Amino acid sequence: MVVESGSHFTIAVRSDRVTVIAGGDTPVEVRGGRLIAEPDGRFRVDAAKGPIELHCAERTSVTIGTTSGQVECRGRLGAVHITTSSGRVSVEDATSIDVRTKSGHVEVGSCEGPCTVRTKSSTVEIGQAAELDVSTTSGHVTATAVSDATVQTVSGAVELSIRGKPNVSVRGQSASIDVTLPTGATPATNLVSNSGHVTQQCLAGTDGRVEIATSSGAINLSCR
Repeated sequence: MVVESGSHFTIAVRSDRVTVIAGGDTPVEVRGGRLIAEPDGRFRVDAAKGPIELHCAERTSVTIGTTSGQVECRGRLGAVHITTSSGRVSVEDATSIDVRTKSGHVEVGSCEGPCTVRTKSSTVEIGQAAELDVSTTSGHVTATAVSDATVQTVSGAVELSIRGKPNVSVRGQSASIDVTLPTGATPATNLVSNSGHVTQQCLAGTDGRVEIATSSGAINLSCR
């Protein structure tokens, strides 16, 4: 079976670990299941009972669905879509990422394009992302190097470190929000907390946009 770089794989399991490893000289290999070619040119991993491990080429796209169980993606992947009810999710590097989970820990190393996370109760840790979109009911959201960021949360904490011209929107109900901008940044700002301390350490201007609002909780906007 010939599998070209940039192919798409679908993996669906119930409660077992899924590991995807991209890169290296190893041809496509599936451990714990068998590979099936679909009529549309995509591939499906027919999972047996137990953990699944997929070895594939760089920039391969994957769609993974699981009820509970850890999902780990290593290496440089293409588009990554992950849906799970509970379990730890980690993606090292991808061109785009879409993760949807009810509870667990979501960790992303680097995302070249849009990075979307939808969760109810999770810790979300993002390294680098061009476009970040996170929505959570409760939990801690951190991002160390993002450009555009949209975050919505009901309760918890949000910590964002912005690179480049800021385009930031954070909304919370009972949340502490901390946003750090590059040195010398002068964005248009709108910071509102109905019950909480608001600190702005950056000069306001017209270079970008930062909008932060929370019903209760502290807001801190600073520059490196």
